[in-house]
Amino acid sequence: MSGQISVMAIGLENKAQFSLLPASYNAANDSLHWDKNNLNEESIYGLHYLRENEFLSEEFLNEHHLEDFLAGESKVIGTQLLHNRVKVVRDKFGATIFSN
Repeated sequence: MSGQISVMAIGLENKAQFSLLPASYNAANDSLHWDKNNLNEESIYGLHYLRENEFLSEEFLNEHHLEDFLAGESKVIGTQLLHNRVKVVRDKFGATIFSN
């Protein structure tokens, strides 16, 4: 979060004009968030791995957890979308793209 705070501080120091972005720019892996904001797969510009009840954001792409993450089933559309995107990247570039 230090990057986000830094950008905000620099903007405030320079009297930048800020505006709120809609939820589609920060869509959480949370069904309630999607329902309340009328989101769908086509409207999403950015995913936010906010909820950790299905996976841990700091672990799911590492070599020890990637295949388990991809094999998992989810009813949360944000997680389904993330699964699909990660599979596309893995299939195109191989799993080593996610290794440290």
